[in-house]
Amino acid sequence: MHWPPSKKRLGGAGFAIRSTLLSSLTATPCSLSPRLLKVEVSLEGEHTATLFSCYAPMIAAPQEEKDNFYDELSNAIRAVPFKQKVFALGDFNGRAGKDHKI
Repeated sequence: MHWPPSKKRLGGAGFAIRSTLLSSLTATPCSLSPRLLKVEVSLEGEHTATLFSCYAPMIAAPQEEKDNFYDELSNAIRAVPFKQKVFALGDFNGRAGKDHKI
């Protein structure tokens, strides 16, 4: 996904992949949104894993933005074939407890 230099960037997801592992990728990493990136990797025994790199909206973000992100992630995970392994990695901006300010 290409963003003009003048456009403010609020999200971003990516993968750091060791060059020796590039041959195990089944396709080029695919940007599903500025906050969600997908890559498929060949595993031993003719298995495949789908990895998602996620950057969730901050807790103070509008609820609609958070809902859209989790809807996109849910739809992307549901689209993965049943027999593939799925890994969702990234920054989900989790909060525990009630001692934070919004």
